[in-house]
Amino acid sequence: MWERLQDKFERPGLSFLPLSHAFERTVDYLYFLQGTSIVYSGIDTVTADLIESRATIMASVPRFFEKVKATTENNLQEEGFLRKMLFNWAVNVGRKKIESNTIQAQNGFMLNMLTGVADRMVLSKVLRRTGGNLRYFISGGAPLSVEVGRFFYALGLKILEGYGLSETSPVISVNPPQRPKLGTVGNSLPGVHVQIAEDGEVLTRGPNVMVGYYKMSKETEEAIVDGWFHTGDIGNVDEEGYLSIKDRKKQLIVTSVGKKVAPQVIEKQVEGSKYIEQVVLIGEKRNFISAVIVPNFEALKSYLGHI
Repeated sequence: MWERLQDKFERPGLSFLPLSHAFERTVDYLYFLQGTSIVYSGIDTVTADLIESRATIMASVPRFFEKVKATTENNLQEEGFLRKMLFNWAVNVGRKKIESNTIQAQNGFMLNMLTGVADRMVLSKVLRRTGGNLRYFISGGAPLSVEVGRFFYALGLKILEGYGLSETSPVISVNPPQRPKLGTVGNSLPGVHVQIAEDGEVLTRGPNVMVGYYKMSKETEEAIVDGWFHTGDIGNVDEEGYLSIKDRKKQLIVTSVGKKVAPQVIEKQVEGSKYIEQVVLIGEKRNFISAVIVPNFEALKSYLGHI
């Protein structure tokens, strides 16, 4: 995975997740391999530590990025009309740059000029709040909402989403820095193979896959069949080899009329709202899908205070 970053990081990486987390532990091993110093942070000091350390890279889970987006949008409500309008304009310019030929392609002269203006007036100030030296975020552990990823890219902050499980040590795929594709978890790592089963389940094999579950031969035989590890996730691979994860196989909701619904896709879309903290879909053996929603009360109070 590290070779894909293709950079020597003179400044440190920021370690934020618990070291018992296989994802963070693997990233730290990569820091060791690269000779990169590490700043260990915590949930209460991560923002200050990111600024002070001027870190170049940081790994986290999607919930962190969702909270940052919601907090940014909530704080924006406290700003004056002109500041709010300028920020929204700059973000919209960033979004247009993303949408004009999928992030990495060349854009028109006018759009490049507008991007330069937006960067000088707004986006560069946002980047300074991350220490001004951040090159990449790495996201893993759960699916990242496309809307959240697009928001960060519009601000000039790349999130490289990856995918894996503890049984795969734990990385299977990651987005390449030079050609990331929103809504995917990138290409499989060198030597790691991925295929999609007839029922849509993601299968993988390679040197990263576990030998088996300790003293659990039956579970091992069920998980590894003909050399392929069954991840339990539903996904697909596009024509460029980018893998997309749709949902957990066992979490698919089957309604009373037999329709299969992947809840994570819908839940992530709903959670994209700054007014919603958490959501879970319900509908197994029912003739309709419903949702239990936990509001973001701080964002709602701020909104109601301005109307």
